[in-house]
Amino acid sequence: MITRDEILKQMTKELGNKLGSRLKKLVLIGSMARRDETKESDYDCIAVIDELTPELTDILDEVSGDMLYKYNSVFSIIPVTQDRYQEQRFNPLFINAGREGVILWPTAI
Repeated sequence: MITRDEILKQMTKELGNKLGSRLKKLVLIGSMARRDETKESDYDCIAVIDELTPELTDILDEVSGDMLYKYNSVFSIIPVTQDRYQEQRFNPLFINAGREGVILWPTAI
């Protein structure tokens, strides 16, 4: 059986390959990051990108769908521009990502 970390590595690799330099940072958040997940837990991530475009949103949706199909797990990838991520550093979501999040990209687990 494939492990949680192997699934995360595969997702990170796919996003890195498809987004290239547009992907600035990928942060795992929520129960998976805290390691208190259950069998029903999903994979929640923040993808910090250079610019939000319909093409990029389609790529994130495609990767999420592929991962659902391959591993029967839900992947929620929240796209955020690099500017917004820096400007709204006091946003509760970004505060929690900084406290509890696990950086998957650029340093893969």
